[in-house]
Amino acid sequence: MSNKDINIIFFGNTDFSNPTLLACNNSFNLKAVVTNKSKKMGRGQKILDTPVMTLAKEENLKIIEGVDLNDASFIDQLKDLNPDFFVVVAYRILPKSLLGIPKYGSINIHSSLLPKYRGAAPIQHALLNQEDSTGVSTFLIEPKVDTGKIIDQLQIEITKDDNYGSLSKKLSEAGADLIESSINKCLHNSSASCRSEFILLSPIKCINKSSAEVRSKTSNSNFSKDCSNHFLRVVIIVLKLVVPGI
Repeated sequence: MSNKDINIIFFGNTDFSNPTLLACNNSFNLKAVVTNKSKKMGRGQKILDTPVMTLAKEENLKIIEGVDLNDASFIDQLKDLNPDFFVVVAYRILPKSLLGIPKYGSINIHSSLLPKYRGAAPIQHALLNQEDSTGVSTFLIEPKVDTGKIIDQLQIEITKDDNYGSLSKKLSEAGADLIESSINKCLHNSSASCRSEFILLSPIKCINKSSAEVRSKTSNSNFSKDCSNHFLRVVIIVLKLVVPGI
């Protein structure tokens, strides 16, 4: 089977999804793109497309708006396309009713080296924790929550000049670089990790007002000193999220 004989349905919403969307379109038979429905936004209630829909329109790709993922007509529409794989990047959690549709499975791209930073905001957490590197992982989505099969991973250096925007761009491009080899590994069963289930760690907390914190490594006797250091660290890292070079 050549790559162009492999039928793909792509699921995504954001700018992070787009490099992989282009990679799928260039390398495989991209049957359709599933993305959120356009919404009215702002004071003028202007209808705005997702970044994925915008790109799909530019590439003249078939677009399916995902409203109710359990809707029978939506499911039938996907089945009629006879997909070999679903490729999912920055989209919603797929229900069990969809996971049995593709012949070989559904591949997700996650912006961390799993199982580290599983869950929400992995890029932000890597920056907040001042990691020297992070990466992307491709894995097969399993019906059971908290499980999956890692297919491949690629490590990416975090430089002192990186902020959220620059690191997100690096990781989105790295994910796009992995998708062709990941699909072929699953097809040819050449990756041992494709055959061995792993259990993901407990999800990390979302970043919000009550949990924008880095866990203390000091003892209770150093509590005051640790709080002061922690406050300065959070201020610096939050600035780093938005201002390059800090």
